[in-house]
Amino acid sequence: HHENAIGQGYPRMLKKNRISPMARIVNVADEFCYFAIKNPDFPGTDAVQALHMLGQYKHDLLDSEALAGLKLIVNDEAKLKKIS
Repeated sequence: HHENAIGQGYPRMLKKNRISPMARIVNVADEFCYFAIKNPDFPGTDAVQALHMLGQYKHDLLDSEALAGLKLIVNDEAKLKKIS
């Protein structure tokens, strides 16, 4: 899950079409959690802001389909919170 879409990842520097679909999804989730959850390098933020930061800083490195799926989930959750 440390491989990335442009082939600069670890350990094998695989490009997008050579990375397993599950690893692509886990990579997106891992990067999302980096922004969303407080850690030694980042204070953490809400899901909508974390998603925005992914799009701003990491979109070239992430699988576009996995990122689109995460966007659907986060946006649906945000809409539900507004309704409640």
